[in-house]
Amino acid sequence: MNGNHRRVARRAFGNITIRRRPDGTIRSYRAGYNAPTDGRRVVRDFPTRAKADEWLEREAALDAAHRAGITRWTHPSQRERADRNADVTFHQWAGDWYRSRGRCDRHGNPLAPATLRVKDLAFQRLDRHFGRMRMKDITVRDVNRFLDRGLGSATADRNAYILLHRIMREAANPSDGTDPVIQRDPCVRATPDKPEPAPPIPPATPEQLEAIRNAMPDKTRIAIDVAVAFALRAGEICALQVADFDLDNMTLHLRHSARRGEGDVGPYLLGGMKTRSSMDDMPIPHALKPRLERHIRTWCDPTPDAMLLKAEHARVMPPSTLRTQFARARLAAGRPDLHLHTLRATAISEAVHQGAEPKETQRFGRHADNATSLRHYQRARGEDKRRELSDRSYMALLGGPRNEHDITLAIEDRRKRIRELQEEINRLERLRGRLSGDAPGSGPDGRASAPDPGRTAGPHRGRRAACAGDASRP
Repeated sequence: MNGNHRRVARRAFGNITIRRRPDGTIRSYRAGYNAPTDGRRVVRDFPTRAKADEWLEREAALDAAHRAGITRWTHPSQRERADRNADVTFHQWAGDWYRSRGRCDRHGNPLAPATLRVKDLAFQRLDRHFGRMRMKDITVRDVNRFLDRGLGSATADRNAYILLHRIMREAANPSDGTDPVIQRDPCVRATPDKPEPAPPIPPATPEQLEAIRNAMPDKTRIAIDVAVAFALRAGEICALQVADFDLDNMTLHLRHSARRGEGDVGPYLLGGMKTRSSMDDMPIPHALKPRLERHIRTWCDPTPDAMLLKAEHARVMPPSTLRTQFARARLAAGRPDLHLHTLRATAISEAVHQGAEPKETQRFGRHADNATSLRHYQRARGEDKRRELSDRSYMALLGGPRNEHDITLAIEDRRKRIRELQEEINRLERLRGRLSGDAPGSGPDGRASAPDPGRTAGPHRGRRAACAGDASRP
């Protein structure tokens, strides 16, 4: 032991060491003992011998209770944190957690400004109600009373409760390994259901889409084409740049969405997409290429970062401007019920009509659900089927025959589809023949049975009406 320390006579429990400064004056009285759980040294410094003795007496009682199996010993640091947490309010603890971790997604990425504005509002409502209460005093009854009172809308109630549940779950079982602030999560009631969606809007017909397209301003008419061809959201349309269109390889690179800055205020900028699955490389329908080239030549700036839709007073056109133009144009089609987002639903529904399987439809719409499995599924299937669906959907909605070349392509496409249907019919006829004991797929003269026109035409007659409800999907 060096000259600045002198060990005091050993006590029945623990010991005290006097710590001195270089000039010989006493710096502190260091009390210490061996922990009953792992034998590690536990020490604390005190200004007087009396305080050091008092602390050791309290620790001796806790040590004896642990050895007798009455209570579980915990380190003094852990007990001190628990004492501090005992008086912490919702405003203090939840506010610190929300600022550091609550404003990001589960991957740690900052939320989009519009999403963050909604979440900030939910936290402000929680803070007004629970802010002055101590975390440990918030009970199940308090939470239920908050839910029963409501915030004025089912959506606001649901958003606030989801956030409160997450805060309380984190306080009861911190994911960073720190000590719990409360013993249990008081949010025991089930999360309120999502509000009932509005009745589905029927998809737009090809004739209505053509009328809307013709009624749009010349410089933004192409927005209807890209909305239908790629099932885009309004913010994604406004964020398209000329450089995103690789017309040599017939591929659109979706990388941005129009978003405001911090707090969801100010001019629109090129921001991130809604979800990770929203970023994609999409095949450009061949019938769309000449329209894109004509629009780019006529309306776009000859710069590398030129926008597809040129705004009057900003770099990025606000989605509200495009929606206003669409709201006027939809009247020309006699469809005042349509929204710009309905074109996305119309395109996805048409992909289903053209034969897309569920996972293909999910990829075409770039929905986040099952994105990983969907990506593997599409990689196995290849891009041929996806490009064919894109071409068919756009041709059916806006890329119909306009000249002799288009008519020739349309005829070839229909013939190909007839051959595919004939092959499917022959396969089914052979299967029916095997089941009935007849020669597989043969007629009375030994040749392949001809399809019954009445049997093949029926299933397609009402496909649009049957799938009208698909227009409500996001």
